[in-house]
Amino acid sequence: INDTYQFTPVDGGKSGGVARLMTIRKRVLQENPNTIFTLGGDTVSPSVETRTYRGAQMIDAWNAAGLDLAVFGNHEFDLKSDELIKRMKESRFTWLGANVIDSRTGKIFADTPPFVIKDIGGVKIGFIGLLLPETKETSSMESFLTIADYCETAARLVPQMRAAGANVVIGLTHLFMFQDKRLTGCAKFDLILGGHEHTLLQSSANGTPIFKMTADAREIGRFDLYVDKQTGRLNSIDWQIIPVNDSVPDD
Repeated sequence: INDTYQFTPVDGGKSGGVARLMTIRKRVLQENPNTIFTLGGDTVSPSVETRTYRGAQMIDAWNAAGLDLAVFGNHEFDLKSDELIKRMKESRFTWLGANVIDSRTGKIFADTPPFVIKDIGGVKIGFIGLLLPETKETSSMESFLTIADYCETAARLVPQMRAAGANVVIGLTHLFMFQDKRLTGCAKFDLILGGHEHTLLQSSANGTPIFKMTADAREIGRFDLYVDKQTGRLNSIDWQIIPVNDSVPDD
């Protein structure tokens, strides 16, 4: 999922809602316990609730729902960095954003890992998070934070992921689609799960499939990756866009 600002349903209760996502996730986990739940950025802000709770309400919801990984969206930086770091510490999931740099230290913001590699039965799935350069203009990002070039960042880090044994590399991005397409030429990605545009988009570039859901969890994307354990090669991907509506019971 991506760009989910409310834990309650939207569209008059017809669409979205984290309680429905929990129901879907539990069903999928019964079919395949090796399921990773990701968020393509933009959740702690903006919303009416965030004016009071400063995004903590969304962290609580994602902790309950079993989120595994999230990339920073531009609106995460509507919060001041000390507030955002508090939200990150409250998160029982991992934040990614390899190109968000604290210029005071030269390191990735808040000691966020440059990438994550999950070992599932000997198959290693790597995730790297990348944020759009326009974040400075579209949020309240503080002056000491900078956005490094996403293409250069990927070109440097993805080979490190491959060298660390990643059989599959997934880009968890908060970029415009034209930037996601450019990204596929910067490093070898197997799949890009994006966000930002609030439009259901399916595309590909340089042989890499790219997907984005709309917003506020109106649907959830399911991606089944088939990796040959003998060769370590990704043989195929199946995908399904699952509507999240009032036919799905709340957890």
